[in-house]
Amino acid sequence: MSLYNDPVKMMDGSSWENLWERAKAAYPNMTEEDITTKINGSAKTRDLAARIFAHEIATTTGSSPNEMVLGTVAQIDMMKVALEHYNTYENAEEKVFQPLHQKAVDSGEKISWGLIRFINPIGSDTYASHMTVSMFKDYNQALNQNINYGKGATPAKTKQMQEGIAARDLKFVYMAQLIRMAC
Repeated sequence: MSLYNDPVKMMDGSSWENLWERAKAAYPNMTEEDITTKINGSAKTRDLAARIFAHEIATTTGSSPNEMVLGTVAQIDMMKVALEHYNTYENAEEKVFQPLHQKAVDSGEKISWGLIRFINPIGSDTYASHMTVSMFKDYNQALNQNINYGKGATPAKTKQMQEGIAARDLKFVYMAQLIRMAC
């Protein structure tokens, strides 16, 4: 996963221009031949099944998902929302669900939560249009999460939650654990 703070750089590929310099900095004791082998070999060890350009549109505050340590677990919920329902779905996530996730972050029940909208690809033939990502310190914390979505809900918030859930199709939930980091 690559993170960007500039959507133009994300889309135009310019962030790969200094790959050689970054590789030399990451592996200062390697020969140029070994670095070239490592760079070229990485493409052979993976299958790029999909490339998704996305934008985080809502997130909790406090602990940062960028400060992960080995063992951190991510729960990634993939949703498909029709373009005409983006506003309904995103409003429910931001106004109803985000405050509940914020309480979980504040109480130490999770590291963070974020709502992400796909920029590219989009359209009726794509698998998903949005995802939420919850970060946990380990699988124990992730598997024992217990957010009470009805606690303190007003009739208006309940209606907004129901409309948001109805506006999306929960396609798939992934869980992944950080086992290795690269700088």
